[in-house]
Amino acid sequence: MLAVLVANCMAGEVRDWTSKDGRTIRGELIGLNADGVKLKLAGGKVVDVPYGMLSAQDAAHAQEAGAEIIPDWNGWPKELRMNLSDVRITVDEERSKNGLTYYLTEHFELKSEVELGSQVRLDVGRIFELTHRLMQASPWGIMASPDGGRFKAELYKTRQSYVAAGAPTWSGGVYMGDRKVFMVPVESLGLTDSKSGYRRNEDFSLDTVVHEITHMLMADALQYLPIAVTEGIAEYISHIPLSLGAFKPPSVLGKIKDASKRRKPLAFETLLGMTASQWAGTKPVPRAPGGTGPSQQPVDPHSKSEQYHGSLLLAYHLMHGLDGGEPHRLRKLVYRAHAKAKKREAQFRQYDDDFAVYEKAIAEFMKLPGVKDMGEEGFTYPADLTPPEAPELPFGEETDEEMELWDMDVIFSGESPAAFAREMAEKLEAAGISLHAGL
Repeated sequence: MLAVLVANCMAGEVRDWTSKDGRTIRGELIGLNADGVKLKLAGGKVVDVPYGMLSAQDAAHAQEAGAEIIPDWNGWPKELRMNLSDVRITVDEERSKNGLTYYLTEHFELKSEVELGSQVRLDVGRIFELTHRLMQASPWGIMASPDGGRFKAELYKTRQSYVAAGAPTWSGGVYMGDRKVFMVPVESLGLTDSKSGYRRNEDFSLDTVVHEITHMLMADALQYLPIAVTEGIAEYISHIPLSLGAFKPPSVLGKIKDASKRRKPLAFETLLGMTASQWAGTKPVPRAPGGTGPSQQPVDPHSKSEQYHGSLLLAYHLMHGLDGGEPHRLRKLVYRAHAKAKKREAQFRQYDDDFAVYEKAIAEFMKLPGVKDMGEEGFTYPADLTPPEAPELPFGEETDEEMELWDMDVIFSGESPAAFAREMAEKLEAAGISLHAGL
């Protein structure tokens, strides 16, 4: 395993590595392991530096090399509360024009087709910031880097304008991975128009909003996660009870039990083998960095309900039903996916840099005597010249089937999918969760 990691990391790079307390050591990165980086010092000595000792910048650099860094987690808090007085939201007056208003919170930019009164904008800002706070306290934290420093959301006045902007017709909100934006009609925020302006119904369910914000805050890890885990995590987070400005994670089981009285899950063994294309009813396509796979309208709302509910129960089992009730396997899977995504981003950046150098070299080569541009047929050149070689892609064009399910054995831990599914069903029913709603 170490040999594989060494072959795939940024081996040969000599740099200064800094610890959290500011001390530095200069060494060549020669490998990664589960606990830290392996560095070769100037005199030839090889030392192991634990990830936990590295500065945040160097830990991020190790992640780009493919390191799977899993920090400590102290469990869910009993409650996560945010009062309206704690919300900081302003209007970007310079950009607010032509019927659009830009609202800025600490972590989000909300581009809105409707103008919100001071109290309502605080309430909406709290929805986003409190979900961010919940995700920070989750077993994996925030796993996305927003462009420009803030995560982007677009609030639409009507469902018609929402769908016209490219959102699926069946959805109440959607995170668009290619654009890195969460799209939502204001009705999904519980907002209704009145003579005195927009008002928010405090009793309105925000499950869809929290679900999609969860996707947005985990975007950098989604590419390498099985779709059932991706959707299951978002379903689990959205089922944490939210009332009067407070999330209460320990009460999630009660809400899942209530949902299970009305919904039946997809067969677990089928769910565990699903890919994004099967989930969405599309054909597999090659993935781009940061993408979340194809998304189309569901063929059958009933089957979609089974898929989403099955993923919710899978996430609950991974959070509470294994390893003494600790989410060790789920955390390992998520952090591994994040490490792979960061490494691939680094590979893309390096490839872009190498290709830019190649383009300059080709431009100079084409100026040499005897070199002729043949258009679409390429070019000819004298036998005594050697043209520059284009850099090779550091990866293939894998489909979602090849990428999503690679690490499922982290979850199965040596069991067969069938055995895992049977054990999962037994433990869920032991926890009082019905698997047979409507039967």
